[in-house]
Amino acid sequence: MRVLQVIPSYPPTKAYTGPPASLHRMCQELRALGVDIRVATTNDDGPRRLEVEADRWTEFEGVPVFYGNRWGGKGDLSPGLHRCIQQEGRTADLVHAAAIFSWPTLSASRACRRSGTPLVVSPRGSFAPEALAWRSGKKRVFMALGGRTAFAQARAFHATTQREAMDVR
Repeated sequence: MRVLQVIPSYPPTKAYTGPPASLHRMCQELRALGVDIRVATTNDDGPRRLEVEADRWTEFEGVPVFYGNRWGGKGDLSPGLHRCIQQEGRTADLVHAAAIFSWPTLSASRACRRSGTPLVVSPRGSFAPEALAWRSGKKRVFMALGGRTAFAQARAFHATTQREAMDVR
């Protein structure tokens, strides 16, 4: 099975810890089980960029990673990452978006819509009422620019708690 993981930031990031670190450990374990798993991300590290080779495939601790060069001083918008996701999405058996309100998730959604590849989304608490209230204006723009479509087309949501499952519903 070939899986493309899509996440805005990935180790060796120091600015973001929880989801990037847990996703990396999961990728290492799945690779050990024989799953062809790859990660498409950006070189975002908060106010800095990661010191990694950008816009090409490399490897981080045994996991193939594409670090797209981000645009601007902060954020996860990367034309190189978008191109990578569109290409890799055509050959993946599954695409997993490990972030909700991010440009890479919109790119993953588009790739899956074009190729018919199943999209699985991990909200990681982002649909909780208090999370939706934080920066709600940006989230409304995101939903209007394709987020609503992305979430409607997801084949599954990966919830880690009962409350998260209720928030997704």
